[in-house]
Amino acid sequence: MIATKPEDIKHKNQLFRLLREILKDPILSNNLMFKGGTYATLRGVLDRFSID
Repeated sequence: MIATKPEDIKHKNQLFRLLREILKDPILSNNLMFKGGTYATLRGVLDRFSID
């Protein structure tokens, strides 16, 4: 697993908060997903955040 850079901690926390809110809503959780750079970063595959 790749270590999170200190400057990315706030961004990562915001993404996790967003994911938790999505999971609370059955309609959203069944119709939305993260993919690409965002998904790879949250899984620890990339050492940077996607900005697109």
